[in-house]
Amino acid sequence: MRRFKVGAANLLWFLYSAYMSRKWRSASRDVAGTQLAVLRRIISRNVDSEFGREHHFAEIDSVEAYQHAVPIRSYEEFQPYIERIAEGHPKVLTSQHVLQFGLTSGSTQASKLVPYTKALVSEFQEGIDPWVYYLFRSFPRMLLGKTYWSVTPVGERKSSTTGGIPIGFDDEQQYFSPLTRWVLNSIMAVPSQLAQLSDMETFRYVTLRLLLQERFLSWASIWNPSFLTLLLDPLPKWFSQLTEDIRNGTLAVASEIELPLRNVILAFCKRNPNRAKELESLYAVWQGKPFTEPDTSGRTLYEAIWPQMRLISCWAHGNAADALPYLKAYFPHAVIQPKGLLTTEAFISFPFK
Repeated sequence: MRRFKVGAANLLWFLYSAYMSRKWRSASRDVAGTQLAVLRRIISRNVDSEFGREHHFAEIDSVEAYQHAVPIRSYEEFQPYIERIAEGHPKVLTSQHVLQFGLTSGSTQASKLVPYTKALVSEFQEGIDPWVYYLFRSFPRMLLGKTYWSVTPVGERKSSTTGGIPIGFDDEQQYFSPLTRWVLNSIMAVPSQLAQLSDMETFRYVTLRLLLQERFLSWASIWNPSFLTLLLDPLPKWFSQLTEDIRNGTLAVASEIELPLRNVILAFCKRNPNRAKELESLYAVWQGKPFTEPDTSGRTLYEAIWPQMRLISCWAHGNAADALPYLKAYFPHAVIQPKGLLTTEAFISFPFK
């Protein structure tokens, strides 16, 4: 019954994404025309912002005019504008109200504030829809399984600027439309609220506890590929306690989690003696040998634990490429799909093959 519910939710997501992707598919037939229309829309909506007035947005009517009027800048050059927004000044970089600030790290300083408007959130949603459509179309068997997503930085605590603008996301699902959020709540193996855990060891234990109980985990979306390997590394040390928790429907580290987050997490901790027994049998096969060593059927222990794992979406270029061989050793038969250029600042590209 649970699997039927998951399959129905995934199918609904696929059909919704297919419908919402029509706009992207239509736009892709005329890239240059679409880009010019998007530029003009952005310019016209922000003519009366401080930035728009300083850069004569009212006079811009082409890509070339925009390039001439608005030079490329670093974050540090934008920082004075962002500080004014943080203080509560309206219509600085955009005419649209800044809903909150996203946090992103970079090479020049520990963290940067990225202004989020309703338009930016909509752009993320419009990029996610076609990506999910092509993903399920290419891997239809994933419709029958659950998924694991890690988006929000671990330990991120929501705060506010001096002007009262929130910093950080309450929930990573704010990137999605209301219907998609409902679907994700049905198919997520791990609730997104786990990102609120400030202690890394507790975060890892709880995540493993919830992932291990899901036999039908079919795909994962993470950022750096090393995130997943580091998450799985404590498995030998905690395996006995984890299986005991799954057998009894408990959580060994529950007392270390503050209320009401503890109750949210405990609601996801299912009692499943059969799954615990299965995990113990699998673990016994790999006693005394590396978990990445294949068994007689060619599977690693991780693939035996999650036999339906089909795809892992993650960064695959730049420094992240160095971590890919390690992830591939854990899941040699899963497809590693590069994310494309997807950052806190903007949704630039997505893979569709």
